[in-house]
Amino acid sequence: MDLRHLRYFVVVAKAKTISRAAIRLHISRPPLTCQIQQREEDLGVQLFNRTPRGMELAPAGELLLEDAQYSFGLGTGHRTQPTGGIV
Repeated sequence: MDLRHLRYFVVVAKAKTISRAAIRLHISRPPLTCQIQQREEDLGVQLFNRTPRGMELAPAGELLLEDAQYSFGLGTGHRTQPTGGIV
């Protein structure tokens, strides 16, 4: 997963909807949706639980978000290294 795709994932995770994430990323919704679905297929895990009100992180998504924030230097300081399980 390259840094651009990792950034897309982080923005979707924080925005909690594809629509808001697409606006923040200045891209359209369909390619962002496809990109997230492709990451899930590539990794073989569900990163998000889709709900009528948006998207919530699945357990694998929570781990990836922690690793991504660590990679981008946005970690909370609770961990000293990434889990290495998904990224």
